[in-house]
Amino acid sequence: MNNFTVIDFRFANANDLYDEKYVHKDIWSRLYEYHYVIDFIKWNQYKNMEKPKIHNTSWGFMGIHTMFRDELDTIGECVHSDIVHSKERVTYYYDITTEEKQFENNFDFVLNVSTIEHLDTKELRIIAIENLFKQVKPNGYLILSFDYPRVSLVEIETLVDAKCKVSENPLNGGNSVVKNMNYKDLNIIYLVVKKNE
Repeated sequence: MNNFTVIDFRFANANDLYDEKYVHKDIWSRLYEYHYVIDFIKWNQYKNMEKPKIHNTSWGFMGIHTMFRDELDTIGECVHSDIVHSKERVTYYYDITTEEKQFENNFDFVLNVSTIEHLDTKELRIIAIENLFKQVKPNGYLILSFDYPRVSLVEIETLVDAKCKVSENPLNGGNSVVKNMNYKDLNIIYLVVKKNE
């Protein structure tokens, strides 16, 4: 990756804003992550563009994932992709660890919410982030969230040549408004990079 600016790189905080419509059973982080992504896109949409092109990668296929997808569709012209087929919504088949030439420099926003931690190796995670970044138009944004410590901060800090901002009260499954003590030792990290012209 080159020719980019890090816009945000930080731990999600327990007092960050969240959207109650994404409250679902014991899913403790999505109400924060989805709010963060939507808020960022809306803020930049109103500033720079009328109907942004959005690639919502690894979108999921049910419940609150569908609600998030539907909200994105009200904001922009969207492609929703995944390696899992959805019976509920049309899904473009795409594996983030592979290049997709037709998407290069094509989107104002490329999103990946809590997926890269499921890739088995550092190499695959870096390849996925680089592939997603290639799809961003100049002056567009790659917006990622991922689980820590499932993803090493060092590998991401090295990739973007920036330090992640620590939080005094990082969000986890124990202090989320939707508690899930199985994830009390897990945090969320946000990374937003802008592709320079």
